[in-house]
Amino acid sequence: MKNLNHIPRYTFDGWGALALVAGFIPSILIAGILSVIAMEQGIKIDELPLFTVITTVIMWLGAIMTFDFFICRKQTGMPIRFHLKMSGLKITLLSLPLMIGTMLISEFFISLLPTTGKFWGDWYQKYEQMMEFATSTPWAMAFLGIIIAPIFEEIVFRGIIMKGLTNKGVHPWKAIIFSALLFGIIHGNPWQFLGASIIGLVLGYIYWQSETLLLPILLHAFNNALVICLFYITGKENFSDIFQLSPIILLFIGIMLAVIGGWGMRKINYRRKDITS
Repeated sequence: MKNLNHIPRYTFDGWGALALVAGFIPSILIAGILSVIAMEQGIKIDELPLFTVITTVIMWLGAIMTFDFFICRKQTGMPIRFHLKMSGLKITLLSLPLMIGTMLISEFFISLLPTTGKFWGDWYQKYEQMMEFATSTPWAMAFLGIIIAPIFEEIVFRGIIMKGLTNKGVHPWKAIIFSALLFGIIHGNPWQFLGASIIGLVLGYIYWQSETLLLPILLHAFNNALVICLFYITGKENFSDIFQLSPIILLFIGIMLAVIGGWGMRKINYRRKDITS
């Protein structure tokens, strides 16, 4: 049994949600102030990649620090901490086919969403424009996608929300689903909502099974790194286009990989009654 007495058992509820939302406000204010100053100098600061990186970091830090100060410390008398030790070799190896399989499954279901028509077409066009801007600067895309997003998003959605719910007595699967749906919602469009929600379910499951936040962070980074690298190398976004395989075949491969990884993780009995990280 791990000695995790140094890990505070905070809970997540409406007040916790309010603290996270309130923590985002400083980044919005700072971004607004910097934009006004830059506009007076004739600079379109919102088009600078560094501006996006800075405001993103401030946003996540603000949310985490606000939850820590107003919720975690008041509930436990301790600063927020997470179990970040490396999991066992077996569960780490099994998490890879589970993650890769989930990526293939996710792509298949995303491909079923419409991208044309008055409503969907306009929305998808805006999504495409957003992705073009995001990929226009490789270093910023890589830094945000491989480092910033995995660390801060896993801390908030798995480390704070999911962990806080299980500490409150919510069943792990309910906490996993709730945090995954919120994870999808923040991405702001149907295509990323569906993909992020599916990935979020698996990251939550892996967190539950491994009892460490480090593994979901690394797998989140792996997911983003693989997608980003393949895009810049091939210029294509979908695995079916990259590997010239039918989406149905990739779905079947994805299901097989996910079953092997997920079943294997349960088989080696890493499950606990609640997350102790």
